[in-house]
Amino acid sequence: MENPNEPSSWATKDFTLPLLLSGVVSTVVCVVLCGALYLSRDYLGNDLAPKLGLVELTPTSTPVPACPGVPTGWEEAANHNFNNNKYFWPVGHNSDSYADTSLKIEDGLLRLNIKTHQGVYYPLIPSTNRAPKTFYATLRARKVSGSQDAEYGIIFRRVRQKFMYFAIQDSGRFNVYSTNSEGEWTPSLLDGYSENINVGESNNLVIFQQDNRYLFCINQYVVGEVDSADYPPGFFGVAVDLDNGNDEAVFEFDDLVIYSPPD
Repeated sequence: MENPNEPSSWATKDFTLPLLLSGVVSTVVCVVLCGALYLSRDYLGNDLAPKLGLVELTPTSTPVPACPGVPTGWEEAANHNFNNNKYFWPVGHNSDSYADTSLKIEDGLLRLNIKTHQGVYYPLIPSTNRAPKTFYATLRARKVSGSQDAEYGIIFRRVRQKFMYFAIQDSGRFNVYSTNSEGEWTPSLLDGYSENINVGESNNLVIFQQDNRYLFCINQYVVGEVDSADYPPGFFGVAVDLDNGNDEAVFEFDDLVIYSPPD
């Protein structure tokens, strides 16, 4: 066997001329084909490729998976349609060092007006809540006005200060945030960009959880999934997040519905 660290033997060099000839032929073929493609448009810019029998390459994209529906046989564990306040959301006015807020239930919506004094994450949790072990959750959320980078979405798996938060922005960004048991933010579990976020309109968010797998959807399309066993069953709510002081925004939420398998 030849030593790979030694110069090539004479037997290898016998292939030099054929290889050189092959390279020349390949180059000529490439020049001819490239020239044909270049000339496939006439001086008026008309596409002549079909007439010349040339095949044009078109870019392809991976289709976005459709969001799965509620599994057959699952039942509503809670339905926050905001026709009333039977789950006891914290409606009313509130002022503190972070923001001035007004939360109302009207016209079948949960409507939040907020003016910040500094950057703030603002959660809203009803007093009556459910914490199913396995769930399929939906929420319709809309930012009526406010900065493009304002975030809004659904809180889930909330046990005291520990929770997860699926949030979207009108810029197209989305994130799945989380905190530890001390309430400290931990690295984002999922982040990305979606072309399916409706600016100024209602957005349908879905979280489908089974075992330790969480599937996330925006407006009927899957945007990602997370595997985590760190969050036990916990409560649901909504939240907004504004980065700066003196920001003003209005948000509307509707149809926070939680499904779970029958007992």
